[in-house]
Amino acid sequence: MNFLRKHWYDLGGFLSIAVLAYLFICRHNLTNYQLVMWLSVVSLFFHQLEEYRIAGTFPGMLNIVMYNSKAPDRSLSFKY
Repeated sequence: MNFLRKHWYDLGGFLSIAVLAYLFICRHNLTNYQLVMWLSVVSLFFHQLEEYRIAGTFPGMLNIVMYNSKAPDRSLSFKY
């Protein structure tokens, strides 16, 4: 459970790739509304992955600026 707590955004990245593959295969069977809704979920997953894994500045900024933490988690790339 600790692994899932620390890597939930990575799981979303893998799920988004799987959803994109599904959408590519079944695109002719989906309505435009369904396609937009699935792409919205994919964009949310990619946004969370970018915020928490790739850039790495959001958790540190949140802990330093908003919560005034003395030992923020993952704040190596953010200097306040």
